[in-house]
Amino acid sequence: MKKNCSIPFIVCILFLTSVHAQKNNYVDGFLITLQSDTIACSIQKRNWKKQPPDIHVKSSAKDSAVIPQSIKGFVIPSLQLEYVTRAVSPARFIDKAQNANNSKDPDLDTLQFAFLKTLHKGTFNLYKFIDGLGRNHFFVDAPDNFLEIYTNYYLYLGDSRRVYDVPVTVLDKQFEFVLKVLMTSCRPIFGIIENIQLNEENLKGLFEVYDKCMASKKEE
Repeated sequence: MKKNCSIPFIVCILFLTSVHAQKNNYVDGFLITLQSDTIACSIQKRNWKKQPPDIHVKSSAKDSAVIPQSIKGFVIPSLQLEYVTRAVSPARFIDKAQNANNSKDPDLDTLQFAFLKTLHKGTFNLYKFIDGLGRNHFFVDAPDNFLEIYTNYYLYLGDSRRVYDVPVTVLDKQFEFVLKVLMTSCRPIFGIIENIQLNEENLKGLFEVYDKCMASKKEE
């Protein structure tokens, strides 16, 4: 008798566990439509350290996959995550000296719509995209300008008439030149730009310092 009574209880527990697991597999968020409307929904959890090619959402009891070109972006407040959609052609930069070639300016990848992670919102917005090789690409959204900042190894051949010269491997810090042009209104931070590494933490810190610099100028 005890055995028969326990069966419904076990089934009930398994059912509730399954429902709880499904619910916990999603997190509350918002979609930004192409018309700039905000729609509340549940977004499926994933490893956000990797590039999301799409997202799975539940809205009005419907479960569907959403691709970048179908929305302007999405937000997950509890995780402090915000992604925007942009059409990008990531630079095929060389990140290892041994792979350097003769091209100072790297080729660009095929134009694609992608979700870009928002790293900073301020005077300039800063975004990150992760390519298929797991490399980080950083994009700056400035007034009338949207561009990638990067470093690139290349071979400097010197004077072409001196055929016996050995090529020199050079690291082109393109990001330094671009950031100095963009942030020329706050020249004191040029020293920071010249000494940072091109990574998420350093860039976020730099952009915050620049915003503070611009705010102090307005107060003067």
